[in-house]
Amino acid sequence: MQFFSQLKELTLCIISDSGNKNRKTVLKMLTENVTALLKILAKITTKINVLKIEEFNPNYGPQVFHALISMIKSQKRLRQFYLMGINTLKEFHGIVSALESQKLSLREVLIEDCDYNAEFKTLMNCENLETIRIRYCNDEKILKIINTLNCKLTTLEIINLDCEIDASNIVIILEKSGALLQRLKLEVKKISEQSLSLETLKSFCPNILYLNISVIEFSTKLLDLIGNLKKLLFLTLRWCDDIFEEEVIQFANALPFTLQYLDTRSLKSKFDILFNHCNAPLKTVISNHHYEEKDFRALIEFCIRKGTLKYLGVRLNSRDVYERMKGYVTVVHFSRVIVDC
Repeated sequence: MQFFSQLKELTLCIISDSGNKNRKTVLKMLTENVTALLKILAKITTKINVLKIEEFNPNYGPQVFHALISMIKSQKRLRQFYLMGINTLKEFHGIVSALESQKLSLREVLIEDCDYNAEFKTLMNCENLETIRIRYCNDEKILKIINTLNCKLTTLEIINLDCEIDASNIVIILEKSGALLQRLKLEVKKISEQSLSLETLKSFCPNILYLNISVIEFSTKLLDLIGNLKKLLFLTLRWCDDIFEEEVIQFANALPFTLQYLDTRSLKSKFDILFNHCNAPLKTVISNHHYEEKDFRALIEFCIRKGTLKYLGVRLNSRDVYERMKGYVTVVHFSRVIVDC
């Protein structure tokens, strides 16, 4: 009882064993047990700040959903809510709507592998939301909800490499968030009206610290945006195709003097040109290609010239990279130094 009463973070993974031969019997037993637990939590555990519902299974009976709704409503100050579905979850049985009771305290929402449902309109009333994360949701209606939020975001993350998004579905929230927006991650198959999103970011969001955009085309508007971000610390870009030497030079010259982290995994053939012209005080560089002699020379010269580079994150476990860069920079697998939103 004392342990439950002090819980601040709770992760619920309420799934059923669909492969069991006695599935109905097992599901009935699990339903009873889950319901009993949730009722205890609703009564005793009222100080949860972070609630994560993982692999949510909609096959449970209504008693489970009612108990979960009661547990959500019983919280005094829920700040973070994560909902991770299975096979593009479509029905939420009032779980998301229950967040209405937390509309003043809720700061962060993560929705993963879920389809659109009218319950998501509840988020429009959460006026103090600061962070929205949408992962692997194929329905763009969810993104349209983002534009209707009555809040200003500091972090916006949208991930689905199989999905194209229309920039018009996020520009309003970008404009509304304005100078408060600090972290933006767009990992999608394609962004239509790319220039619209770049212009909006340049005009309204000058204080971005973290920028991660996948599948982007080189353009003067992109260079203008990067040059305008005077506080940028972390940058990851995925080019649509190989860019020309002159474009790489322009990109290198546009990097702000605040930049400390650069993910260059999509830039392979002109790695040396980038670092021959880069003046940003980088501390971490992530790459993913086979180093040639010209790459080693450029990177070593950059280390000597700037004296700031500490980590080189690589995917290829080439002994040659470790040996050649020894004494200049610490070489590690990129997963050890990658920075997420």
